[in-house]
Amino acid sequence: LKTSVYANPAHQYYVNDIKMEFGALPEVETPSVPQNLSVNAIDQTSVSLSWTSAKNATSYNVYRGTNKLANVTTTSYLAEGLNADTEYCFTITAVNGETESEKSAEACAKTLKEEQIEAPKNLEAWAPSLEAGVLSLKWDIVAEASSYNIYRDNEFLVNVKENTYKDTTTYDIKKIYCYTVTAISANGLESEKSNESCAQPLAC
Repeated sequence: LKTSVYANPAHQYYVNDIKMEFGALPEVETPSVPQNLSVNAIDQTSVSLSWTSAKNATSYNVYRGTNKLANVTTTSYLAEGLNADTEYCFTITAVNGETESEKSAEACAKTLKEEQIEAPKNLEAWAPSLEAGVLSLKWDIVAEASSYNIYRDNEFLVNVKENTYKDTTTYDIKKIYCYTVTAISANGLESEKSNESCAQPLAC
C-alpha cells in the first residue's frame, strides 16, 4: 500500500495507490479409482462394503447402480434395509473437492435367506384306552425346535417342550377334536403347521 501526494495551486490531493497480486489457486489432483471393492452379506437385510484407499481421495461415494447411497470418509460402508435372499451390486468412486474419479469395478453379494424351521411331521391324535375324556398327541422331533405350539380346532392350545402331549380338556366326548402342531426355534421363529390329526375322546 503506497500513499502519493499530488499538489495543485488550490488543493492538495492524497491518493492511495493499491497494488494487489493474486497467486494461482492450487490445482486439485484427480483421485485414483478405488480398488479391491469387496461386498459381504451380514444378515437378511444388510451387507458390508470395504475397499482400499485411493490416492488423493478425501472421501468416497457409494453407488448401487446409478443411485448414490452415501458419501463417506472411511473405506467401508454398511448397506442396510435390504431384502432377504436378494443380490445387490455396488461401485465406489473417490472424491477430492469437486473432482470425482471413475467408478470402481462392480462387486455384488446376496443377502441371507430368511431363517426357516421345519414343520413337525407325522402328527397323530388318539384316545388312549381306559382314559375317559383324554386325547394323546405325538409327532416327529424337529431338530431345530426349542418348543412346540399345539393348536386345537385352529385355536392355540398350549406350548410344550416335548414332542408329546396329553389333552385332558376334551370335555365333550361326543365331539371330534382336530389338532395341528408348529415348531418354535430358539429365537422365536414359528414353522408352518403340521398335518392335521383328529380324534374323539372315550366315554367313561
